[in-house]
Amino acid sequence: MLNVKEIIELWESEETYYRALGNTVVEAIREKTLNYEIKPEITFRTKELLSLIKKIKKKEKGYDEITDKLGVRIICSFNNEIKLVKNVIKSLFIITKIDDKLNIDNFDKLTYRSIHYDVKIKSKLFAPKIQDLNKVFEIQVRTLNQHAWANSAHVLSYKAEVEIPSTLNRRIYRLLSLYELADDEFDVINTEIGKNPENFIFKIFRLIEGKFFKYARVDYDKEMTITALKKVIPLLEEFYNKRLIEKNIRSFIEANENKIIQIFEENRSAMYEKPLLFQPEVFLSWYCLAKHEYTFIELWEENFDVSDLEYIKDCWGFNTIG
Repeated sequence: MLNVKEIIELWESEETYYRALGNTVVEAIREKTLNYEIKPEITFRTKELLSLIKKIKKKEKGYDEITDKLGVRIICSFNNEIKLVKNVIKSLFIITKIDDKLNIDNFDKLTYRSIHYDVKIKSKLFAPKIQDLNKVFEIQVRTLNQHAWANSAHVLSYKAEVEIPSTLNRRIYRLLSLYELADDEFDVINTEIGKNPENFIFKIFRLIEGKFFKYARVDYDKEMTITALKKVIPLLEEFYNKRLIEKNIRSFIEANENKIIQIFEENRSAMYEKPLLFQPEVFLSWYCLAKHEYTFIELWEENFDVSDLEYIKDCWGFNTIG
């Protein structure tokens, strides 16, 4: 086993590499998840030297056996996103080990819930950015509620090294159940809101948000989008039933996919000068200009800044819109 000085020297020579690897991996995962029309929180950290030394000594492992010298964390909004993230991980990396801490039996223990993947990069996807193809690192995937539980459990677990009385074990079990119940209920509510015909604006919101993540690949102001939807959707309801509105908007976006990608890329450097262009409601604006130009312009002039509409039209090339 290496002595402390040798561990320090090795880590000082490798940490910069792991940081670069972390940045590259996070960017690759972020790009791939956006293609699934979701935007989880993705971060990374390199292991602190003291923690690395203690782990090697405590676990009696060799330096190269430590797989979390780089740790990537993916926090999903909903349980159903975890499966999509798994597909992303499988597409980008070689999985050497899976530790599923979501499905464990000791529910009365102070342990965190998440899925841990030990992975290596797929050379053909990362070359020539990454030179060393054999570095194993860890990816953790969990929901927001699982992350909240993990933070609390991490703090309490150090105080639970002594045997916990059965009465407290039962309270831990109840607390964990609440976190898991919250995840289940958020999933159900998210699904039911989308199904409820009274929440049609939310359904269109989810549609254009997903497409926006996929094509614009940036975040946006949700309040602005909701305000615009409340104004524009009633106009569309004058022409179509709700089923056709959703179908028509989806078809319009997908039919013009290449053009939309090109517009975002060409205007990315001017993002701050054209804030409305980088909002999901821009898809509705382009659709309405194509199909209901004069009615939409009147609506816009009554409710929004006309100069914003002009550059949205210019970016598309309004004379050829269709």
